[in-house]
Amino acid sequence: MRTRLVLALVSVLAACDATSSDDAGPPAGDAATHDARSLDGALDPTSDASSDPTSDAASPHDAATSDAATPDASMPTHCPVSGLVDATYGLDLGAFPTDGHPDVAVHVPDGFDACAPHGVVVFFHGFHNCVANVIGASPTECTPGAGARSAFALSDQLDAAGVNAILVAVEARYDEASSDPGALSEPGRLHDLLDELYVAHLSPLLGRATSIDDAEHVVLASHSGGYVALARCLTGGGLAIDEVELFDSLYGELATYRRWLDDNLLAFDPTAPRPLRFAMVFTEGGGTAANSRALGADLRTWLDARGDAANLLFDDTTATLDPPAFRTSLIVKHSALSHDGVVSYYAERFLRGSDLPPLP
Repeated sequence: MRTRLVLALVSVLAACDATSSDDAGPPAGDAATHDARSLDGALDPTSDASSDPTSDAASPHDAATSDAATPDASMPTHCPVSGLVDATYGLDLGAFPTDGHPDVAVHVPDGFDACAPHGVVVFFHGFHNCVANVIGASPTECTPGAGARSAFALSDQLDAAGVNAILVAVEARYDEASSDPGALSEPGRLHDLLDELYVAHLSPLLGRATSIDDAEHVVLASHSGGYVALARCLTGGGLAIDEVELFDSLYGELATYRRWLDDNLLAFDPTAPRPLRFAMVFTEGGGTAANSRALGADLRTWLDARGDAANLLFDDTTATLDPPAFRTSLIVKHSALSHDGVVSYYAERFLRGSDLPPLP
């Protein structure tokens, strides 16, 4: 396995609504001017790795590994961690593991507790971007000389949502105009990619040996062209998916999303044994409006037929939603924000409304 950067463990303690206007949100690129967790701020002190964001720092087999023993009754019930720095990793089981770019970028919020119920948020970016940039707050270049790409402050938004979850941005095509999911199309590949990340890289930092199978709640999210990778992982990634979040991203794969929704329709109810959730926002000029409205109409028809309209919020206006509205099981929302602006505004709100466990 190859490691580009590692999370710096500043402190591991292994012990025993926002209410702003939707369409007053910032346009693309107007994120905060500093990133509190710099991807280049901390390297493994045992490594000679460079902080250069354009190069991998180690060979594929230089990463430390973990025994990742199966948890038992002797495991602590609380193991909160703080001070972990956002980092990127190269993985043997990435979508494009030989392209020389990081396969994931990871954010662990302060107070995250792997010994308590927890989840993972998996994000797929769109065209001309990269994982290290999208989780940060300040636009940076992915390819030197190609210009800064839109940043979405995903790490900050996860923190603000207060959920006990790890953010993992998964790389597909690096800084290209492509929706090619690469190896993510292979059955079980997302599970195996995340398991490699958890066992080899995160377990030593989280106060316990852990794997992706310990995550009790899985959210898949995509912006723009990330919809293909999400669709492949939704139906064949080897994980039980609890929530889907689409940010102006329904360009295609409509049959895949319809099938998943229809097959699980009874579970989109807070009273279901394992409730599912689907939240989508679209813009008029982003190219997703027709598909988004068609899917919203399908959901309305399906839920009306079973007398369950209360579990759907299909809002084709650009009005601001009150915080409780984000708890609805099925959300199809029209926004007047920009194509990139919907991520910067709605990610935190969708996460606040999710069923992810709160930070302890």
